[in-house]
Amino acid sequence: KSGFVLPGFMVNSYLKDMTDEDLMVRPFSEMNHFKWQLCHLVTSENFHMTQLDRGEMPKVPEEIRKGSAKEVSHIDDPEFFPSKATLMEAMKIQREGTLSILDTLSESDLQTESPEPLRYFGPTVGTVFSGEIVHWMLHFGQLTLIRKHLGKETF
Repeated sequence: KSGFVLPGFMVNSYLKDMTDEDLMVRPFSEMNHFKWQLCHLVTSENFHMTQLDRGEMPKVPEEIRKGSAKEVSHIDDPEFFPSKATLMEAMKIQREGTLSILDTLSESDLQTESPEPLRYFGPTVGTVFSGEIVHWMLHFGQLTLIRKHLGKETF
């Protein structure tokens, strides 16, 4: 569980002073803005945990699901994507669901084979949780670029 603390802390810290407008910035034309990335992260975490079939995950609001599709990543209309407040709340709720599932698993459970759709995270249930942490940190790196582009402080 402690592995989830750093990504959560870093993402929340970097989002704290960012506005809805800041989250729509693309420092490079081929880079996704962070509203799309947050929709993607929230929806992905829900998918990953649901695929484990180890417990109930909270539902992802439809506006976030809609905003996570690859086909909409090019959209720059801020009205299309949920607000920062909505995304932050969804992040919190999904993470609580993830940690709730993790709390129910034994060391033995974590060593069981991961479901086929999640093998890109690794061969075991435990590596799916590790993969979730890495996934958030990968996107945190992109958030760092956006902050640099906006002239905001980074660690």
